[in-house]
Amino acid sequence: MCGNPIPFQKYVLLTNWSTITCPKCGSRLKANRKINSLIGGIGGGTGAIIGTWLIRTFSLYAWISLITWITAVILAMRLLTKLELAETT
Repeated sequence: MCGNPIPFQKYVLLTNWSTITCPKCGSRLKANRKINSLIGGIGGGTGAIIGTWLIRTFSLYAWISLITWITAVILAMRLLTKLELAETT
């Protein structure tokens, strides 16, 4: 791994079963499944609570909270996802 930043679009499309290729050195990278599962579990659970609140109250504050939470989950994915070298077969 060369340490060069990976484009944000590639992070958004990264799942636990996919790999991405570094545009600089060409190495194949995969995400750490434990961290991605943790981000997805916390993000999904909290998003469901905020979404339910939004449906029940339908207030502007609930919409702002939902948009803020989605932004926070995307930033957490970007900052906390650790990439590892993928095994070549």
